[in-house]
Amino acid sequence: MGSGTATKGLRRAGVALGVMAVLLAGCDFLHRPTIEEQADKIPSLKALHDYYPQEYQQVIAMLKASKLDASNKVAVQDHIRPVIAQLMAKQAPHMSEENAIATFHLAVDEAKTLKARSAEDCVNFLNGGGRFGFAADEVFTKEELERDTTLTAKLLAQTAVSPLPTAAPLSSEQRAKLARAAVDTLPAASRETLMPILQYGGTPVGAAQQGAYCDFTIAILQQLLAMPPKESGPMFRALAASK
Repeated sequence: MGSGTATKGLRRAGVALGVMAVLLAGCDFLHRPTIEEQADKIPSLKALHDYYPQEYQQVIAMLKASKLDASNKVAVQDHIRPVIAQLMAKQAPHMSEENAIATFHLAVDEAKTLKARSAEDCVNFLNGGGRFGFAADEVFTKEELERDTTLTAKLLAQTAVSPLPTAAPLSSEQRAKLARAAVDTLPAASRETLMPILQYGGTPVGAAQQGAYCDFTIAILQQLLAMPPKESGPMFRALAASK
């Protein structure tokens, strides 16, 4: 092939590459998603975007400051969990019976999973606050994580759009009845370990107390989950309203 032909071939290739560059510049797959676009792919954050603008702006600012890869959904949720936990605690008294049952059912499953790791992790989870001290996907299954973010989004949407009036908290008699029944399910050694906390209050300290406290709390929730939904729904709503 002569040099002229080769030159024309290179020129044509250069034109083709130039045209391709122009075409590809407008293609969506070259677009780098923003933090906001990536956050909206996570159901719980999408709910913030749709219904809770103040908290949404707060978590977006946190994510931008953290330099996290927002495509890592688990890392994102770990980072902003305290904001979500605080909002969930505020909205929980207004959730429907269906969402209340689902929320406490998930709480039991997650508490059991955490207790298998350590009693302290289980107690910290049950006492709230939102910080685990480890990446959630190190402990929870993919199914649990998906249930968590899906249910969170559902609860936040429902309590924003159609909040129920705050339920009356559990009475002292109701709490005592549930506590006695839960204690009766525990081994004698756990009952003895737990008794000072039940009598005098305080925070469980050490693996034995923490393990007993975790089992006790799970037992209370399991009592309610064993009831028909028409009975357990109002009780769970009352429990959510009890501080």
